[in-house]
Amino acid sequence: MIPINLEYNDIQIIKVVAIKTRLPPRLLESVMQVESGGRMNIVSNAGAIGAMQILKSTAVIWNLNPHVRYQNILCGALWLKDILNMFHGNLKLALAGYNAGPTAVKNFGYKIPPYAETINYVHNVLTLFGRDSIYKQKKQTHLKISEVAFSNKISFKNNSGAGGKFLQDVGYAHPH
Repeated sequence: MIPINLEYNDIQIIKVVAIKTRLPPRLLESVMQVESGGRMNIVSNAGAIGAMQILKSTAVIWNLNPHVRYQNILCGALWLKDILNMFHGNLKLALAGYNAGPTAVKNFGYKIPPYAETINYVHNVLTLFGRDSIYKQKKQTHLKISEVAFSNKISFKNNSGAGGKFLQDVGYAHPH
């Protein structure tokens, strides 16, 4: 599997967000790596903001601030989950919808739009996620229930350090 180089806090945020959204952490890491490399200080030509490249109009749906790192990542995960549901678990179409918009996927007959950027985006996320590339496999990739329903455990071994403080900051309470 290709390593993904994200900051420690991003990995911790992704663990919490993955639990909240029931999406695989590796999928969220892969999307974030391809979207921005984990950088919050970038804004696309279309106005997408931060680590998960969130449009303000998308953030408004969940009343989240795309300029706040945790909220940016949570918003991206919630949006991806909505698109996955929209396309009945078809990961390739959901990723294409995340990149080009769900309307573009629908307008092209529920296929990946023929935009080089979108085709490359889906390929790159799937490669990082550990799936076959769209270039090697024509069969649609779907998320299975067993992949989504992963363990809801987080290690609290270092509860007094930065990790413990981070979990408190994002509102994740230690299970007693």
